[in-house]
Amino acid sequence: MPRRTPSELPLNDPSRGERLQRVLAEAGVGARRVCEALIEAGHVRVNDEVVRRLPVFVDPQQDRIEVQGRPLAKPAGAVYIMLHKPARTLTAPGERVDDDRPRAVDLIDHPLRPRLFPVGGMDFDASGLMVYTNDGAVVNRLTHPRYGVERVYVVKVGGAMDAKKAGLLAKGVFVYVDEPGTPGEGRGGSGGGSGGGGGAGRGGESRGKEGPRFVKGKREGARKIKLEVSPEGPDPSEVRVVVRQGRDAEIAKALAVVGCPPKRMKRVAFGPIELKGLGAGRWRELERPEVKALRALTKAKRESGEGRPVAGRAGSGTSSSPGVGLSRGTIVPGGGEARGRVPAIRPPERDGVKAAPRAAGGAKGGSGAGGADRPRVKPRVIG
Repeated sequence: MPRRTPSELPLNDPSRGERLQRVLAEAGVGARRVCEALIEAGHVRVNDEVVRRLPVFVDPQQDRIEVQGRPLAKPAGAVYIMLHKPARTLTAPGERVDDDRPRAVDLIDHPLRPRLFPVGGMDFDASGLMVYTNDGAVVNRLTHPRYGVERVYVVKVGGAMDAKKAGLLAKGVFVYVDEPGTPGEGRGGSGGGSGGGGGAGRGGESRGKEGPRFVKGKREGARKIKLEVSPEGPDPSEVRVVVRQGRDAEIAKALAVVGCPPKRMKRVAFGPIELKGLGAGRWRELERPEVKALRALTKAKRESGEGRPVAGRAGSGTSSSPGVGLSRGTIVPGGGEARGRVPAIRPPERDGVKAAPRAAGGAKGGSGAGGADRPRVKPRVIG
């Protein structure tokens, strides 16, 4: 197909297309502020013209864009992939260089695999539905906790779930997760303030050490988790859990609070996408109706104005920076399998001040897309 002629409109005309820093960020050059710094330092050309002043608007399909003398790859079409994640696999690369545990994404044999990012995270020991995509906007809208997209799990628990326990979980229970590097010790408690089931370390083991105290009627450092729990079948130890906020570890701790620590967790649905007819370790691209439902969900959330993200990397998504789990520091994750793209670029120095080195594992704070895969920390529950 012949290449379209670049627009003759001025580069600062919004009708040309998208903001240049956004195009660069979505291509994986870096976070938007990094891209802005590159532009202002004169490292970016548009149609052979060096641009230094923002705003600049471009059409990535029409305009010739170069970063540090290398052409920017044309954006690939959006890809949406469903994977049945096996237990004991990472949803995203480990934070430590010596973390050689298997990655679920390596099971996906797709030419765009280096550009795929997980929609949300899943615990290392959990299994079930994972969605991978190169659509950063969809990742952001589906995983930001304030959007409240439903996730559904089938959980095998220790003990028997009954109506009283399910009622406590529906009202919400407080859980407390230790800071990284501290032992997981604590005891459980219900959302109503009375002592609940025994607190569990990893795997439901009670450590017996008292958790944080009440501070003016509030539980310091604790988070309230609400779960909708219903029987999955005749076996009272197998339940269906619907959650709109909370990581897998927090879901597990909430179940442990009421005396039903999980033995096995399997995600069977994420928003409108359901895990059906796909064996463990198998993957497929989403079908057209599934993609349509996914996009309709994000569009409805956006138009309703629900949960507009704040700037920065969020607990399960971001706004101006890439979606959850999106590491913009490298443009070719996975060892350079995608050719012809711009390599990882550090922001230029400004006024003699060197850019701060990027911390391992992405932005500070939040629970990125692979947040559940961080080094094992034994949480604790308070009552």
